[in-house]
Amino acid sequence: MSVLILASEAIAEASAGPWWSKTYPEFLGLNPSHVVFMMVPFWVSLISTWFLAIKPVMKVIEEREHRTEGARAEAAELEIKFNERLSAYETRLNETKQKAAEERQRIRKEAIAAEEKILSAARTDAAKELEKVRSAVEAERTRVRAELGTQAEALARELATKALGRDLGAAGTSPRAPQPGVRS
Repeated sequence: MSVLILASEAIAEASAGPWWSKTYPEFLGLNPSHVVFMMVPFWVSLISTWFLAIKPVMKVIEEREHRTEGARAEAAELEIKFNERLSAYETRLNETKQKAAEERQRIRKEAIAAEEKILSAARTDAAKELEKVRSAVEAERTRVRAELGTQAEALARELATKALGRDLGAAGTSPRAPQPGVRS
């Protein structure tokens, strides 16, 4: 700035004019022409700085703020969409889990019914088989009892014949008389 002051003083001294050459004691050495000449470079510097530096920087800052606000708005929209999709996904997942649980329950019921059917058929078959075995055992028991009855009767005759020493006969219809000394 001192160069500008020196330049303005040199211009003031070189100019000829009634108010340029006067000194004003009330200003204590401050010449109004010097103030005017000092204001011109100041305003030129201020205006050029405004258009060359401050205004482009302000434009960049405003654009950055605008982009930041746009990005924030876009991020908010994306977050809303994400939350909607997440809730839809969770809803579908819960529905699928519920359907799977219902399907498992249905299959379990079918398996229990099939098991009961198989067990019932097995019980019926076992009961039939048991009944066959029982009737076979009963038939065998009846046959063996009849056979044993016949054998017992034949054995009893044979023993009686040996014990009595005489033949009781083939018919075996004679009444039995109590024998002395033989207990029945």
